[in-house]
Amino acid sequence: MLVCGQEEPIQVNEQVYALTEETGEISLSRIQNTCINRYSFVWLGESSEAVNAFLRLLQSIRNSMSLNATWFLVWLKDLEGNNRIRSLWVRSKRHKEGWSIYESDDLYIASKQVDNGEPQPFDPLYYDWRDGNLLLIFGNTPPTHELVNGPPSYSIRLMAQQKRFVPSQQFLNWLAENQLSVGYEERDVVGHMAFIIVGTHRLPIDNLRKQGVIHDVKTGTEASLVWTNF
Repeated sequence: MLVCGQEEPIQVNEQVYALTEETGEISLSRIQNTCINRYSFVWLGESSEAVNAFLRLLQSIRNSMSLNATWFLVWLKDLEGNNRIRSLWVRSKRHKEGWSIYESDDLYIASKQVDNGEPQPFDPLYYDWRDGNLLLIFGNTPPTHELVNGPPSYSIRLMAQQKRFVPSQQFLNWLAENQLSVGYEERDVVGHMAFIIVGTHRLPIDNLRKQGVIHDVKTGTEASLVWTNF
């Protein structure tokens, strides 16, 4: 069963994490922003069925909204243990798979636009978390260099270092200014797979529910309940 916490716009939600750039602290989110919506999708069924459920969700969203979507995969040039050789191996592997590669002083960012097929990169069995973290950006594809050098850079670098994406207020402001949304994987308190989509787009939740893609919805101040399995 796939459940959704729907915040239009985002509420104070102390089951979701946010980043404070001024201190580098990650804490439960108290961010409010009238320009930004957030949708927390949590899979409560058999773990073996989670990937297909999220693939169906993402495909249905794109089909319903005719949205461009681009995967970004971010990893450090020096992976764990100062392993630059493995980092170069990941770079070569992604290049052969058709990803465009951007290189900064400390990071590699690979990008790949989602075509009309299923967004396969979401499959965690295929993309080892040790070799980078995935983001899915909806809307007109931003220049890759902007992720490293612009307002998103703090959140992006922290993601590469900690193997986890946590958006800051500055990152959310950048989404609002550019009419973008971002999707990223999370886990609930007992390890259920989840996917958060946050940004300016308003998702067709009622249609997704009618199609049987999602099975239950909590809205507004009750949206956080999906993280505690109701």
